[in-house]
Amino acid sequence: MLAAERFVVADAFPFSRQSWHNRTKIRTADEKGWQWLTIPRRHGGKDRSLNAMEVEDATPWARTHLRALQVNYSMAPFFDHHVGEIDALLSETYPSLGALTTATTKWVHEKIGGPSELVIASELPGSPGALEEVWEELGSFDSLLSLSESTERDAANLPDVTVETLQFAEQPYTQNFPGFV
Repeated sequence: MLAAERFVVADAFPFSRQSWHNRTKIRTADEKGWQWLTIPRRHGGKDRSLNAMEVEDATPWARTHLRALQVNYSMAPFFDHHVGEIDALLSETYPSLGALTTATTKWVHEKIGGPSELVIASELPGSPGALEEVWEELGSFDSLLSLSESTERDAANLPDVTVETLQFAEQPYTQNFPGFV
């Protein structure tokens, strides 16, 4: 977000199993050092977009996530400053993974002071569900900054565009638990 002129939230793109679309890891103090936070979803149909992938609210996933964040990060700097807003975000009802992704991405963009224009794919005409369609809708640009795992695919899908790999080297800082990650 900080390196881009435009940052596209791909909420209209297809959901991918075994991806990070509905889960993430957080650091913990236990022997594993990690805990998965997973948002349950209603199953059904292949190639459904994140906006069509309904969140399953039968389980108290949001309360569980907030509790995990409190247990593992309550002593982190600025936790108290953000926990109320995180609680409010997680207390909302989201009809889809796309809606939740959009809400949390907007929150992060605001908190980090993202200078980039935030574009929501589903709000573009035709709700484009692929990078090439978004690129076409937004107009012609010379370059795309991509993640290392998708640079090659993006270059193949946008042959007339210079696709560069985002290089990011985190500077070590104090974390709640031993070992920098």
